[in-house]
Amino acid sequence: ARAARVEEQLAATLEELRQRNTEIGAIQTEKGTDRERQVRIESQNRRLQSQVQELNAKVQRMEVSEAQLQAGVDKQSELLREKNERLKQAHLADHSANARLQDENESLARKKRDMEATLRKVKDREGKLEQ
Repeated sequence: ARAARVEEQLAATLEELRQRNTEIGAIQTEKGTDRERQVRIESQNRRLQSQVQELNAKVQRMEVSEAQLQAGVDKQSELLREKNERLKQAHLADHSANARLQDENESLARKKRDMEATLRKVKDREGKLEQ
């Protein structure tokens, strides 16, 4: 009977050890899975950090390009303002010259009318003298 009890205790202990082994195996598998997951996450983080660095470099290049473009736009704007000012001045000069020419034309037209009137008077006198 004693041997049977010892055998039962050994069987129970053996079963308990098997369960513990199974639990330990599961924990080790979980730890291995956690380690694998951690390695994957670290690898992914390195890739993402590399991509962030590349994007930051692109952003810096774009900012430099944008600054260069803005400088070009500013220069063109200044050149256009200067050209516009010159055109305004030329327009004003043309307008002034046109006004002077119009005054001269009017003066010449008056002189022409006066001369034509004088010519008619002279012809009228000549006509009277001939009669």
